[in-house]
Amino acid sequence: MKRIKVVLLDDEVNAIKSLRYELSKYKEIHIVHEFDNPHMFLEKEAIIDYHGLFLDIDMPKYEINGIDIAQKINKPFIFVTAHSSKYANEVNEIRDLGESCVALIPKTTYKKELIENAILKLHKRLNLIQNFVEWNNTTENKSIEIKDIQVISTKDYSNDSLPNAGRDKFLYRNGKKHVTVLNKNLDECLLDLPPNYFFKVNDSHVVNKSFIQDVNDKDILIKITVLEDGKVNHKIERIKISPVTADKFKAFYYAKI
Repeated sequence: MKRIKVVLLDDEVNAIKSLRYELSKYKEIHIVHEFDNPHMFLEKEAIIDYHGLFLDIDMPKYEINGIDIAQKINKPFIFVTAHSSKYANEVNEIRDLGESCVALIPKTTYKKELIENAILKLHKRLNLIQNFVEWNNTTENKSIEIKDIQVISTKDYSNDSLPNAGRDKFLYRNGKKHVTVLNKNLDECLLDLPPNYFFKVNDSHVVNKSFIQDVNDKDILIKITVLEDGKVNHKIERIKISPVTADKFKAFYYAKI
């Protein structure tokens, strides 16, 4: 399963802590931000890289509730609320309106089956975009097709430059010109990619298993598409495997898809 980046929003700090604890049991969930102020969330929402929102409904500390928030964002959301919420009827109406409302979880008793069902539904809701990642890059189109990604690296293989010291990364695509992914480190990239295909082999490279040509104990050979003298060429590059990750990488590489 793809790791899902989520935001938690509740006006009660203890409620956030409880939900964080429950979600920590699921390795496919990655909490990227928590808010106890809905207005602060709305101010920052546009610049947060996340897939879905776990959202309290009744927030009496503020002149806004979870239903108001849900109608202001363009992301899937999961309502988390008390059984006796005065907004129960409105929630049922919203759940009938479309796909954005994934589930409703009572916060009084976090039942395992309800959380697992919500996560499964969120995965299905996100399935339409799982073939692509939307990263800021040097092309006009933010969407990058996952199956085309060969290598994400700190190195520009088109001119054998020195490793890039900043946060920008070079992304090589099968049969296409490489792009520069802006302001994103390798670990952050990896979170958005299917773990059965992508692996961070060292501090400078994330590779796609599909394009590996050969493997030994110290390095791999992988096909990379580069633009040289205005022409798209395929190169076979040798990339060293970090000793720390060597055993894990071999298990990953030889595992069945």
